[in-house]
Amino acid sequence: MATGLFQIIIQNAECQEDADYMCNYLREKTNFGYQIFISTLGIIVGAHSGPGAIGIGFVEHP
Repeated sequence: MATGLFQIIIQNAECQEDADYMCNYLREKTNFGYQIFISTLGIIVGAHSGPGAIGIGFVEHP
């Protein structure tokens, strides 16, 4: 059974300022009180998406 707890992960391709903005935006709009992880996109996804891409993931904890 799921607990409803989740993590937020933001990945970016050479657009750290946009990722920081999105992190702050999500905090303000959702009142999310836990850590939001920010990292760079991996080489494979980055090669296909190009610079400026942002991915946001939500991972639920069981």
